[in-house]
Amino acid sequence: MTPHRMHRTTSADGTVIVGGVHGSGPPLVLVPGGPADGERGWLSLLPHLVDHVTCYTINTRGRGPSGDHPDHARERIVEDIVAFVESIGDEVALFGHSAGGTHALEAAAHTASVSTLALYEPTLTDLGDERLRARFRDAFVRVRRAVDAGRPEDAAWIFLDELAMVNDTERALLEQVGAAQAMAPLVPVVLAEEAASGPPQLSDLSLLDRITMPVVLLHGARTDPFYTDVVGQLTMRLADVRTSEIPDVGHLGPEIEPGPVAAELVRQLHAASQPA
Repeated sequence: MTPHRMHRTTSADGTVIVGGVHGSGPPLVLVPGGPADGERGWLSLLPHLVDHVTCYTINTRGRGPSGDHPDHARERIVEDIVAFVESIGDEVALFGHSAGGTHALEAAAHTASVSTLALYEPTLTDLGDERLRARFRDAFVRVRRAVDAGRPEDAAWIFLDELAMVNDTERALLEQVGAAQAMAPLVPVVLAEEAASGPPQLSDLSLLDRITMPVVLLHGARTDPFYTDVVGQLTMRLADVRTSEIPDVGHLGPEIEPGPVAAELVRQLHAASQPA
């Protein structure tokens, strides 16, 4: 989907951060997860949002038209998001999916410019048990080996199967559209982030105490239990939270079933913006 214009800002370390601007209405910044950038990550979802909100599709460092930098530590990714959000000039709603949800959650703790935080199944491995963390560590090792062996599409499938934990329906649809081939060029960016900071997690779980704005937590009814558990734990830990389950979808709901996800996201953002 072609953006109306591009929005640019500069992160704390001088990296240029760029995102497309689509639609009209209150501003919503969208942070993609895993090996996706601001445009390809939201191809399915954007058409369902642009009549309701102005979508700012941020690309953090190394993705899309944004600049790159040798430092891909978690703190730098968060700084990219904070700089982008604050450069818009108004309070914004911030939406993140998967690992993008984890980064969006941490960014919201570092800025007063987020009016509402919305997350679709954020990947917080620090809320999982040791077996889950070992699974993530092993999967990243195998993703790296596949990339080093010149098999980037295999690396993308390992990511989808072991880290995104796609269900059978999602996998079949991804195969039909050649998703692994499209994702492969950004797998090295994800590996750089993991090498700098480990698997997706918060710098410190105490940051959750600083999330005082309304939070919308979305998850699919057919997702992996890990993601359901993360949503459940966040529901108990956050001060002002609304949780909603999307029927018949899994972790890749924003890509594979964008209509129901967008409709619930818009509904919940509107509800969160109303006076108590």
